[in-house]
Amino acid sequence: MVALAQMRDRTARSFRISQIVWPEIAILLLAFAIQIPIVLNADLGWLLTVAERMLAGAKLGEDILELNPPLSVLMYMPAAYLGTLLPIPAHIFVIIMVLAGVVGSTNLTLKALDTTDWEEGSFKRARLVLFAVFALVPGMTFAQREHIALLAMAPFVALAAAHASQRLAQSPNTLRLAVGICGGFAMCIKPHFVFMAGLPLLWAAWRCRSIRPLLGLEGWLAAAIVMAYFGTSFLVFPDYFTVYPRWAAVAYLPLRMAPSFFYAVPVLTVFAAIAFLLHLTCGRNPAQWAGATPWILAALGGFLSYVLQGKGFPYMRLP
Repeated sequence: MVALAQMRDRTARSFRISQIVWPEIAILLLAFAIQIPIVLNADLGWLLTVAERMLAGAKLGEDILELNPPLSVLMYMPAAYLGTLLPIPAHIFVIIMVLAGVVGSTNLTLKALDTTDWEEGSFKRARLVLFAVFALVPGMTFAQREHIALLAMAPFVALAAAHASQRLAQSPNTLRLAVGICGGFAMCIKPHFVFMAGLPLLWAAWRCRSIRPLLGLEGWLAAAIVMAYFGTSFLVFPDYFTVYPRWAAVAYLPLRMAPSFFYAVPVLTVFAAIAFLLHLTCGRNPAQWAGATPWILAALGGFLSYVLQGKGFPYMRLP
């Protein structure tokens, strides 16, 4: 009888797990099918080409003229390598790598939010929402640098949100390490993303009436990773700090949009839609609005990044 009861428990547990897993697999497969014909845009195609040339022996900054920072190329290097090793186009591996990032970012984000006391239905819905947001919403922005940086930054914002709600007074160091690595990686991709990390942390410090959220292990580790990356880049690719800034100014300064572009009707419409959705979600519950604030501030940080870059490119609006 005991063995029969244990078998029934295992069967029921497997059924519950399958109820959670299969919708997520469906989202990943749908995203994969959608991205096959559209992911290889001009930007990604060029960066993969640069990575393939580097694998063939060319040196970035000398044999190859590329104004984007080194990590913009290096982050696609594994996909380019697999594309040269196997009879499968490199952009297919990019899709697979980003979808793996979706799974990792979702798991780490929910872990950082401390969902241990959530109801099973709430946890399942949260996972599905994050999968859809991370895998389907980016659309034409899929696998762009902003998309990858956003996947890396989400757990950092989640941990700041958890601290703001005082749900994680003593976060496990392993969690802090993972979140700090992700946050540092995101800011290495685009230093402007410091606003996405900094504003939620400031909110958490204000809510806790303490500077402890600002001095956590994850923040120190993220800062160390950023400094190590730029220090290594200066030693290995010095032209990016001496010659290339002048070329980048010539190439990009004429493209900067007028300030009025950033508060034009389309941008204001997006903010109005976000406010309406938040109203539907949070209603008049102050606690729910307080819980949403770190994410609102992170989105504001993403918008500041968009404004500072000044180019008005659509993929830069994703954060």
